[in-house]
Amino acid sequence: DNNNNNDGAADQGEAMNNDDNVTVAVTKIAALPTDNPKEKRFSITFDNFKDLPSEMGHEVQSSIFSCFQTDFCVEIYPGGDEDEDGEGGAGVMIGIKQKSKGEALKIKYSVGLKDTAT
Repeated sequence: DNNNNNDGAADQGEAMNNDDNVTVAVTKIAALPTDNPKEKRFSITFDNFKDLPSEMGHEVQSSIFSCFQTDFCVEIYPGGDEDEDGEGGAGVMIGIKQKSKGEALKIKYSVGLKDTAT
């Protein structure tokens, strides 16, 4: 079931969430091709990453994308997560914004970094 509302690129402007420790960032989301009907792939780009808040524990969210009747966002912590040991690392998680009713989802994801600055 492909309920991806982001077949092309999606943009969302930077805005503060109700929580002062959360920023919704400018992101581009594109669905990527896959031969497996039980798998969905996305490319999610955070524009101007160097300008994102970098305080420890400050969450930056991507735009919302839909997959298998569930809404998700990527949550990153450019300055590190409070649960992290040490300094210098960034945290990345997948957040569920709205769950689908029915079968539980098993989520597997990987993260890659690419400098797109020219």
